[in-house]
Amino acid sequence: MPELGLRTLRRWFDDGVLVRPDARRAGLVHLARALALAAGAALPALADPTLDLATAALKRDIGDSPHLVVVLLDACGASLVKSLPEDSFLRRHLIRELMSPFPSATSAALTTLATATWPAAHGVFAWWQYLPEVDRIVLPLPYLDYDGQTPCDVPVAVTLPQAAIYRQAERTLTSFLPAAFKDSSYSCYGGGCAERLGYDELPALFADVGRHVRAQTAPSYTYVYVPMIDSLSHERGPSAPEVTALVRLIDGLLAGLREALPATARIVVTADHGQIDVPADGVIFVTDDSPLLPLLRLPLSGEPTMPVFHVREGQEAEFGRRFTNLYGNEWALITADEAFDLELFGPGTLGRPHRGRVGDFLALSVAPRQMWFAAGGRTPYADKGTHGGLRLDEMTVPLVVA
Repeated sequence: MPELGLRTLRRWFDDGVLVRPDARRAGLVHLARALALAAGAALPALADPTLDLATAALKRDIGDSPHLVVVLLDACGASLVKSLPEDSFLRRHLIRELMSPFPSATSAALTTLATATWPAAHGVFAWWQYLPEVDRIVLPLPYLDYDGQTPCDVPVAVTLPQAAIYRQAERTLTSFLPAAFKDSSYSCYGGGCAERLGYDELPALFADVGRHVRAQTAPSYTYVYVPMIDSLSHERGPSAPEVTALVRLIDGLLAGLREALPATARIVVTADHGQIDVPADGVIFVTDDSPLLPLLRLPLSGEPTMPVFHVREGQEAEFGRRFTNLYGNEWALITADEAFDLELFGPGTLGRPHRGRVGDFLALSVAPRQMWFAAGGRTPYADKGTHGGLRLDEMTVPLVVA
């Protein structure tokens, strides 16, 4: 049955309905590597040096300014930027579009930016990440156990095995992060030894960034993480007028920041992924009475758009049959090995050591769909906006340089 899912997925790629990841196409990995070079950080080597061709082009786009300000607008995909007026800051300074790593999800993308490698190499594939090393599902970004409340006691080096690149950077590094998680385990990991400053309100944030950069006397690298577009898009849907208003507010604040900075500073704006709207009838809940549940040994991990299944030993064929009978019209079920063979998570054999982190099967949908685990007393819920899949609006992010 999974072979049928693989054929279906290949057809969706051929038809252009879904984007097939391509390590040679300019993406966040190449941007991360270009930014690392600009910051004077050491890059992890690539088995195939030709994969760095796009990195050189992005390094030229960024230039060589003494003061670099990198703004990550979570979930501000290329489609949101293109919906802005032509005279907006983001539209006027849009250089090109980049591909998010797959899955098009915050955990995977932020770890890509922190390590300058593909998910296949850094081993963080989703919000709910299975760790075969301890046979548990954890949340790497908030660093919590599966229940979303209990602090995770797994050593950070186990969950995040690929070293972040900025510990040895030559420039002065500063991160501006929401105050609620500026000192979290993940923030400490991703920022290395950089100074981390917390913020609460957006106008104050951009004013503080401007003052900080103007005060620098040595070459500096300032990272600014803005998650508000993502959280609001999940709640209301990315096409909601409230999301449009928020993007326009941030656009104006970025324009003001550019005016406040010296000419020797360069602003680089991008995103980790885009979002898509999910219809009310596009949500599936795996509940206590689901025919799939008796065949699972763990709850679902992965993303709601890329559910990962951990199947009881010997039940793989039966699981494939049941899933395809239930959802085969809209979802393609493939094995973890097939996902790595397709290089969905990155090139070559880099990810084989992390193959066990993707369970036994994963599923991808051709339509805007979500699948949530809601068994065993887990409260079901769903978002109006989602990401993590391979649709163009999820996978395409802007590169803005000003």
